[in-house]
Amino acid sequence: MKLKPCIIFASIVFVAVIALCSPVSAGASSRTNILFVFSWHQGMPWQAEIERGFKEHLKNDALNANLFFEYMDAGRFMSVHHPDIFKKYLSEKYKDHRMDYVIFESGPANKLFYYYPDLFENSKKYIVNPDPIHGGLHNDGSTVIPVTADYEKTVQHLLAVSKGKTIYLVAGATEAGKERVQKTTEITLASAPQNRVVPLIGLPMDQLIKEVSNLEPDSVIFYLLVFEDGKGNSHIPYDAAKQISSHANVPVYSLWTSLMGSGIAGGYMLSGELVGKKIAAIITDPDLAKKTDYANLADEFHGYYYDWRQLKRWGIEEKSLPPGSRILFKDMTFFERYRRVIVLGSLSLVLIISFIWIGVLSKEISKRKKIERELQDSENRYRGLSDASFEGILVTKKGKIIDANKTLEEMFGYSLEEAVGMNAADLMASSEREDVLKKVLSGYERSYETLGRKKDGSIFPIEIHAKMVSFQDRQVRVSAVRDLSEQKKAQTLLMESEKRLIEAQKVAKMGYYVFNIKTGYWTNSPELDKLFGIGKSFNRNIEGWKQIIHPDHQEEMIDYLQVHVIGNHQKFDREYKIINQSNQKEYWVHGRGDLKLDADGAALEMFGTIQDITQRRQMEKELRESQQNMASVLNNTHDLIVRLDRNFRHIFANPALYAATGLSPEEYLGKTNEEIGMPEELSHFFKTKHEKVLATGKPEVFTFGFRTHNESLREFQAVVTPEFNPDGEVETIISIMRDITELKQAESEKNRIIKELEKTLSEVKTLRGLIPICSRCKKIRDDQGYWNNLETFLEEHSDASFSHGMCQGCLEELYGQEDWYIKRKQKEESQP
Repeated sequence: MKLKPCIIFASIVFVAVIALCSPVSAGASSRTNILFVFSWHQGMPWQAEIERGFKEHLKNDALNANLFFEYMDAGRFMSVHHPDIFKKYLSEKYKDHRMDYVIFESGPANKLFYYYPDLFENSKKYIVNPDPIHGGLHNDGSTVIPVTADYEKTVQHLLAVSKGKTIYLVAGATEAGKERVQKTTEITLASAPQNRVVPLIGLPMDQLIKEVSNLEPDSVIFYLLVFEDGKGNSHIPYDAAKQISSHANVPVYSLWTSLMGSGIAGGYMLSGELVGKKIAAIITDPDLAKKTDYANLADEFHGYYYDWRQLKRWGIEEKSLPPGSRILFKDMTFFERYRRVIVLGSLSLVLIISFIWIGVLSKEISKRKKIERELQDSENRYRGLSDASFEGILVTKKGKIIDANKTLEEMFGYSLEEAVGMNAADLMASSEREDVLKKVLSGYERSYETLGRKKDGSIFPIEIHAKMVSFQDRQVRVSAVRDLSEQKKAQTLLMESEKRLIEAQKVAKMGYYVFNIKTGYWTNSPELDKLFGIGKSFNRNIEGWKQIIHPDHQEEMIDYLQVHVIGNHQKFDREYKIINQSNQKEYWVHGRGDLKLDADGAALEMFGTIQDITQRRQMEKELRESQQNMASVLNNTHDLIVRLDRNFRHIFANPALYAATGLSPEEYLGKTNEEIGMPEELSHFFKTKHEKVLATGKPEVFTFGFRTHNESLREFQAVVTPEFNPDGEVETIISIMRDITELKQAESEKNRIIKELEKTLSEVKTLRGLIPICSRCKKIRDDQGYWNNLETFLEEHSDASFSHGMCQGCLEELYGQEDWYIKRKQKEESQP
């Protein structure tokens, strides 16, 4: 990471500039989760004010929190089913998240709380409700925070400041607008009966604009929100206020700070920011929540707010305003206005260079992320195949278990959580542990048989084949474990691919250079010195660069520079190998450069970067090897493997499946079992199993009979496993089918022999002790290691019992042509 110090420096400079130009953000600890459920769409200024006030309070509080925001958009979605749909959406989205606090803001969101008490049932709930009657702490653990506009005090202040003789009340055509006008009219006439009140309710917007532009000079406008005009047109209250105030010939007042900036002069106003701060204070201070007088919160939520621009417009002096009034949008000083320009100008050179580097690096980072995603996909597919395998996979480090697959969990009865950290030897019978531990610690990599011990204490025979591999920059031991007692698993190639790719580095190793084409010399950054392994005395010209280039690329790169770049004025963009002059190691680099031409169009200078891409090249190589390994396993296994989409169409199949069915890829892929001509009964059986996997998301294991291409009736065991997309939905199904015909035949033969033995034993004297017997030819091995006929042995012994085994002759007869048996025999013969 030779470029990392520069990138860190650039990042520090960038953060410093942001710190000078804007407030510092709060800490990002995620220990407490807080969810806001707002009633309206995300652009509503009122909701934005509550958000801002809540965040502002948290900056000065010790509570570290993650904030989540959801918007019902109830103004657009007015269906009676919308609360139910939104409830399901919240339940599904946050089912895996713990919410410590949930705030429901205003009417539609309040309905979610009252209609669905089980929603976020383990969270502390706060209801921001316009009805003050229900304020305070409730028995169900919730807290209702009443938020109502103080019309009376707002009107009294309006009369005192404006001194208007006529007050025009502007509102939309909705019932709520009419109620606001009625309430304001009553308060105004009660406080100042000498004043005239004129309601402008439900007018079309064009008519309303015409009305407010020709009012008598000694009047004022009191804006009470327009959601819908007389023509039925919908309006955003903020935008409507902006239109009205821009055409009005008298000041416009209102009682919500969320309208400030739209042309409203000001007034005694309800502040969403103060509401947000109060909510945060109640959440962070349990004592305050108990002491708060919820019926009298109006004064805490209101304040005097004025727009400095409107005060100037209407000639209202600041000294006439009540003490403590907040003046917004006031002109800034020269430094306040141009602080960003001054600061950014002084640091522009550093930032420009930093951003140039970041821009150049972005392509390389994108390439690395793509490779990382491909490697992750390869690993996920390998993990899916591994979990569907018939063999147990065990990963150990110095004898300790660090990973295992599902098959091994089921084989031994331990969950992955229980197994991780255990000694691998604990999975063996006590009599075998010492020998197995020696093999583990010595790195023994040949197959061997031993006895396993399940969680319930039962002992069973197993075969282990292990090897040392590289995993997360460390050497680990990966073991394939086969349960010999069930005889269900044939030996497969142990595919080892990269388990995980180290997270791609966030910044690349890069240095910059400036090449003076006229003089033939170049200068460079210290990072390039490190990459090239050169010192200050190195001859930095074309010959010096040629010396650094790997001999295999020297002629090609010199020609590329002189002919294509300098001669044809092309940008320099080429990957090539170099030799580090200090450690003599080979590195891959990516050189880029832009030409600067003189007035005559001749190449004058080239500025560019050179980046170490050795790691990316290595990653690409490893990806190819991983894909080749995966393809090798799929192409060489005797198991039939097929992947199906949600419509049960075949989208992948391995050669073994084509050989068994006699179909070509063109005849098989893209079709269902019915379309390829599978017998109706078997096709229906598969469809039932596949539908169950899709519905439950759980694997299915079952057996079935199938007549293969050579007309032989074979019996298979299938493991059908779901594959999920990033949203947790079953996207595809992978089915691995193993031919167990011989196994079933062996089991049948074993049962026949057992019956014969039982019949024979009933006619002979009792034998004692453990008698090894061939499960096929019925020979019994004596104490000298010789194999005798069953009848002879029974005549010579008594009071004994016997177990089954298999003689060398039968092994040769049954498995002599199998690849796994031939390899095993060759290994045993090669042992001293």
